[in-house]
Parts: sequence; C-alpha cells; structure tokens
Amino acid sequence: MRKFLKVFILITVLFTIVTLLFACNDNKDENSGNENDPNEQICLHRFDSYTVDKEPTTTSKGRVIGKCLDCGKDIPYTVLELGEEGYEVSVHELDCEKGGKYKYVSEYGTFYSEIKAPGHDYRIIGGIGTSCTEDGYEEYKCARCGKEYTKDVSASGHEFEVTEKFDGNCTIPAYTIKVCKKCDKEETEYGEEVHVYGENGVHTNGTCTEYGYTEFACLLCGETKKVNDDKFMHTYNKDTGECSLCEVKCSHEIKSYECVNCGFNVKKRMDTDGYFHYDSNSDEVTNVGESIFFGYYPKSHVRDLLLINALKSVKPDENGYYVYEGERYARRTLNQQYSGVVKFADGSVVANMHIDAEDYFYKAEPIEWVVKEVDENGKILLETKQIVDTGVVCKSFYLNEEDDDYYKKDNGVKTEYYANSWNTSDLRKRLNGEFYNMAFDEKQRKMLVLSTLSNSDGSGYYYDLIYGNNEDTEDYVFIASYSELFAEDEPMDNKNEARVKTATDIAIGSGLDLAETYETGVGKYLTRSVGKDTVYMCGINTDGALINSTQINAIMGIVPRIYIEIPQK
Repeated sequence: MRKFLKVFILITVLFTIVTLLFACNDNKDENSGNENDPNEQICLHRFDSYTVDKEPTTTSKGRVIGKCLDCGKDIPYTVLELGEEGYEVSVHELDCEKGGKYKYVSEYGTFYSEIKAPGHDYRIIGGIGTSCTEDGYEEYKCARCGKEYTKDVSASGHEFEVTEKFDGNCTIPAYTIKVCKKCDKEETEYGEEVHVYGENGVHTNGTCTEYGYTEFACLLCGETKKVNDDKFMHTYNKDTGECSLCEVKCSHEIKSYECVNCGFNVKKRMDTDGYFHYDSNSDEVTNVGESIFFGYYPKSHVRDLLLINALKSVKPDENGYYVYEGERYARRTLNQQYSGVVKFADGSVVANMHIDAEDYFYKAEPIEWVVKEVDENGKILLETKQIVDTGVVCKSFYLNEEDDDYYKKDNGVKTEYYANSWNTSDLRKRLNGEFYNMAFDEKQRKMLVLSTLSNSDGSGYYYDLIYGNNEDTEDYVFIASYSELFAEDEPMDNKNEARVKTATDIAIGSGLDLAETYETGVGKYLTRSVGKDTVYMCGINTDGALINSTQINAIMGIVPRIYIEIPQK
C-alpha cells in the first residue's frame, strides 16, 4: 500500500511539471525561456497592460503585445472579432443625428466600432386634436434620445355629401343641400331660376352683316332665348357664285361638281367656258397651287343597282362612254386581288377578283388639276390632284441575250427600242389617244398646248441614255419626269407629302398598288424616267420617295400633266 502511494505521488509531481512547461511554451513568441537551455528558469509571464498592434473589427481579428513584468519580453496575443465571446459590449455616446460607437471591453483592452446615425424615433405623447374648422397640434418625443417637438395640424375641413338636390325651373330656384359626414354641419347652395327650353327652335338665316340665330321658347313660361350662328350667311346666286347682297364670291366646296355652300354648278360653267377656276375671287389663273376643273374623266363608283342595270343595256360610244340621261359612265373589270379590305369613296367594298369579277361602272366627273407653273405668256402647267387611273409602260417585251437588255414588242414584232423608253411606250400612246379623247371636248382641246418634252438622260439626273431610247417628244398629255419632281441634290429616298397622291375610285378598282393602310386611298404612280435597268421605270412611292425599280408591265397609277392656254374673255 505504501509502495502504491509513493508511485501515485511521483506521477502527480511529474504531471504538474509537464503542465507548467507547456503553459510557458504554448507559443514560441510567448516563450520567455530557452528550450535549448535546460538551466534557464521558466517564466509564467505577468502583464499590467497591452499595446495594440492591430485593431480588431467586427469581421476580422486583431493583435496586442504585452510586456512581461517579470522577464521583460514582448509577448503577442490574438484578439477575437469584436462582439465575440469575452467582450463586454455597451453603447457609447450615441446621437440620433450624428451616430455613436459600440464599446467592447476585454482583458486585452477597450475597442470601439462606429454606429451609423439611426435617426429619431419620434412617438406622439400628447397634443390637441383638430376639427373640421379648428386647428390643433401634436407633441412628439424621440424614444432613443428624448428630443421633443410640436407640430401644428390644420383643420381637416368639411367632407360634404349631397342629401337633396333640385334642378330648379322658372319659378323655383335650383338648390343643393349638403351635410358634413364628420360634424353633421348642413349647408344649402342656391342657383338661378332655370328655364326649360324645348329642343326644337325657330331658325332665322343670317345675312352678310348679321348672324343668323335660332329662337327657343321655355316650355313652362314661354320666355324665349336666341342662340346665334357662328358665321354670317351670304345669299348666293348659284348661277354666278356671288352673294346677291354684297357681291362677295363664294369660296366653293365642290362635291360631285356642285358647291355645297352656294349650289354653284361647275358643269354649267365648264360647258360655257371649257374650265372652272377654283379660286373664284379671281378670273385669272396666276398662282401656283390653285385648283382648276378642266375636262371630264371616269371617277366615282356607281352603287345604284337600278342605274347599273340600266347602263348594262346601253351601248358604248366611240370613246367608250355609256351615256345615260345626260351623264357619261365607263365600265371596267376588276383586275387586282387585294389582301385587305379596300373601299370606294362611297364606302362600298371592292370585290376580290377571284370571287366576283363583275364589271364596275364609274361616273365621269370634272377633272381637278393643280397649277404647277404659269409662264409670262400665260401658258399654264397642270397636274391632276389625284391618281386618275392605272396603266403600264410596256405591255409586251423580250430579252435580247446578246446584250442582256429588254426591248419592246409592237403587235408581237420585236423592235430595237428599249422596253422602258417613254417615246415608244404604250402609256404615252394611250395618254395622247384614249385619255385625250375621253377627257377633253373640242373647246378644251383648243386650249391644250402641244409641248416638246426633254427626255434626255431619263428626263433627270438619274441614269445615262444607255438605259433607254429617250429622244425628245411632242405630247399633249404626259407624266412628270424624275427631275420635274425632285430637286437636283434631293436624295431618292426623301419622303415628301407634296408628292403623295390619293386615288379616284376607277384607279382603285383598276388594280392600283395602294399603301399598306388601304383606308387612306394613297397609291403609287409612274414617272416617264427610266429606272435602274431597261425593264424598270422610276415611280413615286406612297410616302413620296422614289422607286427606281418599277417594272414596265406593273400596274401603277397615272398622274397626267398638260399645258393649257386660256383665251382672253
């Protein structure tokens, strides 16, 4: 038993010595002795303060160095992240507006981290409430720093709802009773006496100096009131278009060759003079942009079934017109398939050619032209306001494999003329033949001027003569060239509303290539200038830009031009 006790005491002493050795040699930097010197005494290190070598943060560790009071050595120690176990944490000098710091106290010293300004946490602590008409105030105190303030609060105002309303009449004024939903205050608003007028009044036309008016009578008391028109009313003579009182000429609004304002009949004037000048305040045509009616051509779609049946029994005259009850009509078969719904001006839908190929009739009406030029000798250049018809430049042509160019066929016979030449085109022949005969009577033909047209270089700046046989021509009726529509430095793709044209019914029914939005009635039309090859012409797109690849056999719009000289009256 004694032997066992001695062994136990020996083991305990040895364990204590080993423990002390490891305590002083846990970190080589912290070891105060020399492990290679067994005679050197082991130091247990004591410190009364530490020097910060690296500040710890909330996300990274720090380091301090302590100088041992016994051995004098600098011993480093690792300091854990702020907020970890071993710190006493408190808030230090917190301000709601300026912020503050967290204070961390440990055995290695005291450290700090910043606190962002949290802002005040105001909470209401008192005050005096408002009413609909009286102001009040509210008192607030910050739950963090104790700061206080007072806020004025305006009166809320009444919140009325209508409980009773009377519109009034001749004897009892109108009134409205309102009650506030918050304080029950009641208010009554009164209006004026209100007459109950009938919807139908008696109208009196105005004159050149006095407005017209409509007189209404009250259904209860008979009192009347007058409502004036917004314009003077001239008394026009429909034969002259002039006011019979003041001789002012009507600014005509022509529909179906009759003025909707004064009843003036364009047809009568054209039968007398051969033309009608749209600006009737002057007998002379002098201004570019003015309109003039000159000649007739099929235009408006005929919708009346009785009239259509009557026309089918009429034989056409030498110009292709169906004359019935003094009016002239033309007959055309639809030759175009539209992908969308296309309508005539009267609202009827253009049939699909594969479903209903029945002919349409179109009424001949005065052609409206726009003045493009007036020279010093009184010669006037006119261009139709709309696309009046459709046509092709060359109906038949062939490819010459030797030069890879296209040439015109005339009645099936090959010619040496390029297929896109204006001077030999089918369209030129048609305008100065069929169109000329259908559009103008003898009186009007005497006003037409046979004009020499320059067709060199495709009548413009676009392509050289190699793309067409473009000798000068003499024409009564023609179409514009590229250079007559575009300025010399104007880009081909320049869009210009002045070149955009809407189409007549007969042009639409004859297969005109329309804009994507069919409802606008805007179409593409030809020029007499050659295109980028002998199989192409230049045309005008629906946005006014140039098309340089219009095929010579494509159905395109026609916008005729003419020169006229009006004889002196």
